[in-house]
Amino acid sequence: MERANKISLIVVGAVLLVLWVWAVLGPDGLGRREVPEFGAGSFAGSVPTVGVVLPDYRPPRRGAPVGRVGGGTRSTEYRIPALQALAPPEVGLTARAQPVLYWFARMGGAVRFELAELSELGEQRVLSVRLPDLEPGLQKLDLADHDVFLREGVIYVWSVRQDVPGLGLALGSESSALIQRVPAPDLGDIPEGDLQSLGLAWASAGLWYDSLDAFSRAAERHPPAAGAAAQRRALLQQGGVGAWVLGSLRGSLTGATMPVAASR
Repeated sequence: MERANKISLIVVGAVLLVLWVWAVLGPDGLGRREVPEFGAGSFAGSVPTVGVVLPDYRPPRRGAPVGRVGGGTRSTEYRIPALQALAPPEVGLTARAQPVLYWFARMGGAVRFELAELSELGEQRVLSVRLPDLEPGLQKLDLADHDVFLREGVIYVWSVRQDVPGLGLALGSESSALIQRVPAPDLGDIPEGDLQSLGLAWASAGLWYDSLDAFSRAAERHPPAAGAAAQRRALLQQGGVGAWVLGSLRGSLTGATMPVAASR
């Protein structure tokens, strides 16, 4: 009788344990680990700030159009996107007629880049170019390389699309963002070669694309400018870029920066 009671207690305990695990993890938590969603507002930890002046990005006033479609994948099987446009969810600003646009690619391969002007008539394509054989990591396209000029006050949408190798269009990934050229602010007497000071000033002025380019160019120098990689990652975090991108850039603080493949 005593043995039967012990067995009953063990069975009841096991059932309660299973019910507790079910309640905490949900029905999908048993037997597999869920890959977390990575999107705007999800960050891979804090950015170390020792000895580094971090940017204070001030986005456009509230009510501006929301524009980033962050790394959407055309398949429910892929939870971490293959591409991410490095841009804020609202319209990103630039003071340059020919800015540099950045994105992050988790995999290598060909990418289709497109730029279109938004108007009452819809999207008017300005540029469409296929960029073959890009390496994984941080990527960029300089509009000056394609003789494209942004008109002041006009909102443009730019996008990057990549097809998963061997799986075709149905399982590709794409990401897009908005950009608008605005009048250049008065930054005082900051030297043109002081990229980090320019990056900080542009971030405070809300010029996302110019700030990101300044920090990126400073981080790409040989040797890299001290703290530039941390400033870039802080800006990306403030802009709501996905945690998987921030995690990939985490190693930049050691002095080694992610390679940037320039697209021409």
